[in-house]
Amino acid sequence: MLNELEKDVKQILKNIPASRASDDLLYVTLIEKRLAGLGRSLERISAKDYLLHYRNYNLPTIESVGRCRRKLQEKDETLKPSEKVQLHRKEMQNSYVKYAIGSLGLTF
Repeated sequence: MLNELEKDVKQILKNIPASRASDDLLYVTLIEKRLAGLGRSLERISAKDYLLHYRNYNLPTIESVGRCRRKLQEKDETLKPSEKVQLHRKEMQNSYVKYAIGSLGLTF
């Protein structure tokens, strides 16, 4: 399943450059593709139904898709977003690290 996910994510990153900077766009595009293969439409599924039953549709979580994107972008520079987006992501990562350290009561 992860190999198939990687293949689909890579295809979307290559074909839709805006998805390189937006996990939301990447995820929606992937889910629409997967549901279309099942004869279903994301537009016809309520948010509640989706969240309660996405596993029944054999759909990945947004976290899995994000991890897959990061892995692919580490391996292939052409799949990376703009420098501005990369900088913003780095700043957010630093914020999360500071938050985690602070929640543990540690100081540096």
